This record gives sequence, C-alpha cells and structure tokens, in this order.
Amino acid sequence: MPVNVCGILLAAGSSTRFNGQKLLHPLSNGDPVGVASARHLKHVVRNSVAVVANDDDKLARLLKLEGYSLIINSNNSGIGSSIARGVGQTKADAWIITLADMPYIRCETIHQIAHLLHAGNRIVAPCCNGLRGHPVGFSHYYKEELMALNSDQGAKAIIEKHSQDIVLCNTADRGCLQDIDRQEDIQQRIFNN
Repeated sequence: MPVNVCGILLAAGSSTRFNGQKLLHPLSNGDPVGVASARHLKHVVRNSVAVVANDDDKLARLLKLEGYSLIINSNNSGIGSSIARGVGQTKADAWIITLADMPYIRCETIHQIAHLLHAGNRIVAPCCNGLRGHPVGFSHYYKEELMALNSDQGAKAIIEKHSQDIVLCNTADRGCLQDIDRQEDIQQRIFNN
C-alpha cells in the first residue's frame, strides 16, 4: 500500500540565542537559512507544509514563494506545539519533520528517510558518526502522541519511549547534526565531504 508522506518544516522558533531573525539570515550563497532548509525538504517531499509564527510575515511570504502551505502557530509554546499543529492539520500516513534552522541537510538524506517510511518503518532518522540527527520520520502509529505535544521538548520523549521502533540510516551527511543557534554557527559550518 502506498504511503502518503507529508513534510513538516518547523519555522516558528523565536531565535533568542541568535540575536536576530536567524531564519532570514543569509548563508554564503545568499539564501536565507529558512529558505535553504525549505528547498531541501520540498525537493524531496512535494507535499510539505511550514509551521510559522503568526508575526513572521516576511518568512511566511518567502516560504509561500517556495510553494509551501502555511500553518500558523499563534500560541507558540515551543517546538512541541509546532509539531502538534503540523501533524494535526495535515492528512498523511507519515511525516518527515525537519527544522528550518538546519539548512545543510542533504536532499539525499531526506530521500533516505522518505524511502524507509514508504517501506513501512515506523520511526526513521539519519545517523552520522554514531549520532542520531534530523530530520525524523514518523508513521501514523504515532499521530496521537505527536498531536499531544505542547512543550519545548519536541518529539524526543516519543522517540525514547518507542526506541525499539527506530530505524537509523547511516549517512556521511554531517549537515543532519548541525543546527544554527548563534551567528557563529553559520561561520563555523561543518562542511560535508
């Protein structure tokens, strides 16, 4: 049976440690951080949505130009609430959840996650140098748990609770481990080989 996979780009964060709107900050090629992340996800998962803050008009406009449907997280109480809104407002058999502040994830890594979800796996994540990275794919088995999230913890508790269901795909993609929290994170990019 075909699996309908939806991509969810989490782009509603407050960027408090970045000292500015990090998702609009340009990378070395000129693309804003959030747009680069959005393009990589959309390249692999055409059916993708972005969860954005209600006061982030510029980012919302840029993501619409990339072909994204927007879900507004008006009471942004953390990443968990964004995941819950994204899952709750999409119809899918599985979701690939990625962070908009991770622009260096390779499209091939996202494709691996999608492929393993299509094969019927329940939770899928990349693994680089023994470390679990992003994005993470979840099948419909966890829909209720994902929709119940409401804190700043994200889906980590779900992953830990169902650790026996995780399939890790090994990758050399170090971008799956690198998020951008501070301005120096852009300067200290871990380049992929």
